[in-house]
Amino acid sequence: MRNKKIAVVGAGFAGMATAWHLSKDYEITIFSSPNEIQSASTVSAGLLHPYGGAKAKNNWRGKEGVQSTLKLLRVASEMIGQKVYDDSGIIRIPSNPEQEEYFKNCAEINSDVRWLSKHQCQDMVPGVVHKPAIFIESGITVYPARYIEGLILALESRGVTFVTSTISSVENIKGYDYTIFCIGAGVFQLNSLPELKLRPLKGQILQLPWPEDIEPLPYSLNSKIYMVMSEDKKSCYVGSTFERNFETEDVDLDTACTYILPKLYSLYPLLEGMKPIDCKSGIRVATPNHLPLVQQINEKVWIFTGLGSKGLLYHSLIAESIREEIAKIGMCNR
Repeated sequence: MRNKKIAVVGAGFAGMATAWHLSKDYEITIFSSPNEIQSASTVSAGLLHPYGGAKAKNNWRGKEGVQSTLKLLRVASEMIGQKVYDDSGIIRIPSNPEQEEYFKNCAEINSDVRWLSKHQCQDMVPGVVHKPAIFIESGITVYPARYIEGLILALESRGVTFVTSTISSVENIKGYDYTIFCIGAGVFQLNSLPELKLRPLKGQILQLPWPEDIEPLPYSLNSKIYMVMSEDKKSCYVGSTFERNFETEDVDLDTACTYILPKLYSLYPLLEGMKPIDCKSGIRVATPNHLPLVQQINEKVWIFTGLGSKGLLYHSLIAESIREEIAKIGMCNR
């Protein structure tokens, strides 16, 4: 019996993970539009841990999501020959007394989370704002562009075919047993879909030069904004905006600076007055319940979208569930 042929539309985190998990048993072709690799997946700074949200509660299947993503990170690292992530941990700093209580509770009930007094926090990250925090020991900082590069090599090693083509309709793709649309903002331009309750969110991040007389951050920081060192430690990425109403998908430096810089200077006063050297913009897709959307459109077509700001946490885990569902269909059709 021939291997089933599956088309995966989208080359961001979701598309790459879906292709990887299916490629062991099926013949996979990935369709991506020009420049898609520079999508929202690679704009994000890449913080991975299961304690998101203002209350730092365990996200739905969060720890499973981290473990599933970690397996793919290791695959990508092996293909490139160097780690595509930093697993030294992440520090989350509460922004008000109420959030501080939630963070304390997170540390009390999770063995991989440690409460830090403001003095301990200063010891770990000299120069940070004088506040207590939680240290997520299992927290991972991902380098998205390098991660995608490693996944491309891994998929090519399994014989996955890459095709550059803009797909505007569900009916555009013929000759495949299944088609899985793993798309973010492109979902709003896709014809022939049922009405989905999705909304676009624009996110922008700034890149700032790192002063030579200040030691690089030893850990990524997450508070009202996040701070992540670049791979070469010569700059940092700071973000992100959450823009519900926007006129263009393009970079809007004034808006990004107005939102991000005051929060940056408050979080890390040593950077006061530093100006950005770059700004990046991407569109996330959010669902009403803030969970990914996986829906079978017809017997041959699936859609996987709505990862929002949790793309790293859920892209591999949901891709695994899609593989399981397709395997079940194959068993039923025997």
